[in-house]
Amino acid sequence: MSAIPAIMYVSGIATMGFIWWLLNGIKGYFESLSETTTVVTWLNYVWVGILLLYLIFGGIWLTRTYSEKRYQEM
Repeated sequence: MSAIPAIMYVSGIATMGFIWWLLNGIKGYFESLSETTTVVTWLNYVWVGILLLYLIFGGIWLTRTYSEKRYQEM
C-alpha cells in the first residue's frame, strides 16, 4: 500500500498551516486600520470554513483513494 495519498493530504494541511501563520502575522496591521473588526472576523470565519472543507472533503478523497482497486490488491 502506497503512502503517497496520505502524504499529499498531510502536506496540504501543512501548507494551509504555513499560510495561516503568514496571514496571522499581518492580521494585527489590518485590525489597527479598521474601526470595527467585522471584516477581520468575517475573514477568520472564511478561513476556518476553508480549513473545515479541506479536512472533510480531503478525508473523503483520501478514504476513496485507498478504497480503489489498485490499493486493495496489495
